[in-house]
Amino acid sequence: LTSAFDFRSLLPNDSFFHSFYDSINNYFGKGLVPAFVYFRDVDHSDPFVRQEMVRYIDEIVESVETPFNSTCWVTYFEEFIESTGDYMKDLPFEEQLDLFLSVSEAKEHFNNVFAWSDDGTILFSQCTLGLAMRTNDTDQQLSVFNSVQEVTRLQQINDGSTDSHFFLYEPDIFPLAEVLALVMHELYMTTVTTIAAVTLLAFLMIPHWSAAFLILPIVTAVYIQVLGTMQLTGLTVNAITVICSVLTVGLIVDYVMHILIHYFELDGTRQERAMATLRSIGASVFLGGFSTFVGIVFMAFCSTYVFYAFFTVFFIVVIVGLVNGMIFLPLLLSLVGPQKVRPASKAVRDSGIESITDGSSESDGVNSSS
Repeated sequence: LTSAFDFRSLLPNDSFFHSFYDSINNYFGKGLVPAFVYFRDVDHSDPFVRQEMVRYIDEIVESVETPFNSTCWVTYFEEFIESTGDYMKDLPFEEQLDLFLSVSEAKEHFNNVFAWSDDGTILFSQCTLGLAMRTNDTDQQLSVFNSVQEVTRLQQINDGSTDSHFFLYEPDIFPLAEVLALVMHELYMTTVTTIAAVTLLAFLMIPHWSAAFLILPIVTAVYIQVLGTMQLTGLTVNAITVICSVLTVGLIVDYVMHILIHYFELDGTRQERAMATLRSIGASVFLGGFSTFVGIVFMAFCSTYVFYAFFTVFFIVVIVGLVNGMIFLPLLLSLVGPQKVRPASKAVRDSGIESITDGSSESDGVNSSS
């Protein structure tokens, strides 16, 4: 499965923004995305902490592509202290910073990068870093995001901290990249817990212990078929398709559970019960799938990706669910379904199906022994 998401898909296909966005990418290539590095809840007056600030930014620059060096107060501050001689080095940090910010150029660029507490200490400071990211390349965005996260995680000053003291934040692309970084894990976890819950309910509600061992592989197989067909149609794993795919579990169970419950309510041989199930409830299951298709078909004509994704996923579920529920499952039950050979029930007799066996005691004995 491939995870990807283009935020333009939230807009109609005929929106002017698509052509504008394509032009930006064609003419300017990799966009220059400003990102912000924050240093919080640390002692800015400590030379070791300031050294760690510089090292953190240098490691980010080495790990990802940056078109220019960072614009960071701490770098210029250290250069300013070095250039002014020993006198400046002996002053307290607060006085050093005041003198640094009194320089017109430093004041213009760095006066607003500090947040101060009431007692005059620095709560946090901010630096600016330019990241070269293609705004239409999800893989590259995710790669940059993961690289930055790894550098942040490995910082010694962040050890043992629930909230990182040093971190980088980009407000436009990183939130989407973070969703993509989590969405595959969420899909797997949601799928496992949902199918496990369905299996448990089948074990508790259907009057035969073997139902759970039929529900588990069938629902899993159908769900895998749905995800695979989604990939073939060009849909990728993102927040929208994950929501759609999780919702479809209810429909998948619907197509399977009705057939299975009805099968267990009948008497007769495996073949008799499977055929009687299709005769009595097959039409209802098919109409349920058809009515679902009628309900979603109008979304196929929408020009927005969200509606197209919903239509595609639910259409796939209807087709795959009906094929498995009305063809594969009855066939499976007729071959390896739980055996319960007793005189055919009224439902079987009313369906007009002739017994697969010849009704002789010898044949009944063979079936019973099987």
